[in-house]
Amino acid sequence: MNDFYDVVIIGAGLAGLSAGAYICKDGHSLLICEQSDQTGGYFRSFKQEGFVFDVGLKAVENAGMLLPMLHQLKLDQKINLHKSDSAMVLADRILPLREAQDIRKFYNLLGEYFPDERIGLKALEKETDKISKWVNIMVTLPNPLFEEPKHILSRLPAWLFYNFPGLIDFRRTQALLEVPLTDFLVRYLSNRDLIRLLTGLYFAGTPALFGLGYSKIYLDYYYPAEGMQSLTDILGNYIIEKGGQIQTLTGVTKISVKNGHATGVELEGGRKIRSKYVITAADMKQTFLELIEDLVLPPDFRNRIVKAEIGESAVCVFLGTDLPPDELPVQGCSHLHVHPGLQGIEAADRMKNDFFSRTPVEMSIPCLNNPALAPPGKSGIIISALAKSGFSHDWETQGSKPTTAYYALKEEVADQLINIANKVIPGLEEHILFREVATPHTYSRYTLNAGGSICGWTYDRNTTFHRKGMAGIGNSMLTPIPNLLQAGHWTVYPGGAPVCILSGRLAAAYVHRHISRVKEN
Repeated sequence: MNDFYDVVIIGAGLAGLSAGAYICKDGHSLLICEQSDQTGGYFRSFKQEGFVFDVGLKAVENAGMLLPMLHQLKLDQKINLHKSDSAMVLADRILPLREAQDIRKFYNLLGEYFPDERIGLKALEKETDKISKWVNIMVTLPNPLFEEPKHILSRLPAWLFYNFPGLIDFRRTQALLEVPLTDFLVRYLSNRDLIRLLTGLYFAGTPALFGLGYSKIYLDYYYPAEGMQSLTDILGNYIIEKGGQIQTLTGVTKISVKNGHATGVELEGGRKIRSKYVITAADMKQTFLELIEDLVLPPDFRNRIVKAEIGESAVCVFLGTDLPPDELPVQGCSHLHVHPGLQGIEAADRMKNDFFSRTPVEMSIPCLNNPALAPPGKSGIIISALAKSGFSHDWETQGSKPTTAYYALKEEVADQLINIANKVIPGLEEHILFREVATPHTYSRYTLNAGGSICGWTYDRNTTFHRKGMAGIGNSMLTPIPNLLQAGHWTVYPGGAPVCILSGRLAAAYVHRHISRVKEN
């Protein structure tokens, strides 16, 4: 480790590694500091008794950024990414989502369960189709951040021709980023259970544009053949091959500021590293409330950080089972969105004691993507549900420390989630060889995200930190402190994996542009 670098990045998750890869590609010296013993953040995986489990994300959408980034960095041949088939599970029916017409089938299936809402569902299906066109415009838009100019010019005419009908409604559709999904659904539907059913899978406050736009995302999921962590591993390897340095078990305790500008970081143990730029790919609350002295920040900015609410975390149950993959009744789908009944849930339910006995869950089965991710004749199954960090007195922790009651609660919740998964795979509990459970407390401990948030700030427009949404994305890497940039799912509303890639790329582009300008002068 040197005493000076062009750039120091705090955090080696997807955002930090994406930024780091481009910084090294542009020839700048780099140090990435990761407080954990492993890189990847929410892209981490772990292995137990021959089973590979994905800790955070269970698949990742391309969103017009993942594949272009890998191609631009010449990494697309170093990772085996393939489409990950999703399915919607509604009551006792499994509906694979492999092509656009399957979304239509889903709405028809809802009409069977809610016949009085068929007219509204038909209108909603048309709106979903319009939003899908908007999503397609955004994810296929020629992007100079990830493409060479000559390539953009060659495909721009075809893009305009294909997307022109969607461009007509673009501004109206874009405005749905400001409308909560629940508020949008009541324009077409009156059955409360149906509305709760359609919103229960998503973060509280999810905008209509994203909630209905997921009909396109379901068809855009990819999975790395060796597990989710292999995606961030290849970025880390690229950085090292290009001369960058990644230090794990290296926590940052302070961002150094001199004359109002960021000048480096201070590490655990007191060592100081100087740099031209610092990029924080960490939790914004930690960055601005713990790593920077109060007097350095504008008071109104700091107050907004303090008052803004974080998004949901998750509970994950990792099961090693003796079930052969080809005998699982999931129609070959490795990623399932499971509604345990027809009543649905709403945001307020997430703090109720019985929430995990009736919540929608996601089920992921890595070995259906690659049989090598489980021992022969066996299947690893992951059951996950969104969770509030404050559930049941902060998960029965005391001062962020687990108690006996905490361990009892997480096992009780695991039992409830397994019971829901039992409706998809009857008799599942009889085939469990072992299980591990992660809670918001677990995710907070490993990633240092406040409350274990998996999406950054809340999606609720009334209480989130960001107000500009997509309109402010071009400057999202900037902070009130010159030479301190940010990247990650905290930087743009709403947060997610595509935001991590995009914000990392924006931060790297800003650094390269300004360092090059100084050299020219």
